[in-house]
Amino acid sequence: MPCRGSLLQEGFEQLRPKRKSLGCLIQPCAQNVRVGDGGLARTLTGGAGKNEGRRFETVELGLTCTSNGQVSRDYAFRVNQWSGQSRHDLNRTQPFEIVTDRNAKHSWGQFLLKDKVFIGLNTKTPTVVSVRRYADAKDLVEDLKATVVERTSDAVFLAWTNGANKAWLAAIDLNHRKAIVTNVAQGITSLVGELETLDCR
Repeated sequence: MPCRGSLLQEGFEQLRPKRKSLGCLIQPCAQNVRVGDGGLARTLTGGAGKNEGRRFETVELGLTCTSNGQVSRDYAFRVNQWSGQSRHDLNRTQPFEIVTDRNAKHSWGQFLLKDKVFIGLNTKTPTVVSVRRYADAKDLVEDLKATVVERTSDAVFLAWTNGANKAWLAAIDLNHRKAIVTNVAQGITSLVGELETLDCR
């Protein structure tokens, strides 16, 4: 089912920092009202002519998605080899890093699996909210504008970047409420590829 506005309210009130662009989703806004299974209903006021002063309501389709697994592989510049992302010095025969444990985390406390919220899936430029979870710190919420690159009767395919060195491609099955998100990046130490699977509501 598309996510309820209340799910966004309940699920993200504890997340910090709150980006300004998420303000109307996390806090009540004068021009936006939440509706049951419709996601976010946006109230618009007509301009000049016969529609002047009339109010219209459009519904933005959204899904809240929880990560259940990730596989990654990268080329580490320091050792000049392909391997599982965190295994270069521990096990050079590890071809991929596979994570299915929601509690698995980096040494600095960030959980490996990252959740997502997709907002406006019935628009041309949906918003993707990425949630980085931390064991001993407040979660980090980042929102990026995506582009619909393909659409079918029950699926949406999105692409987006961070404007620097990362790019994402996502396939979202609206019927089964499942998503796959891939991420490729070139960092200072490696060239990285990740694939993450998510269950949505």
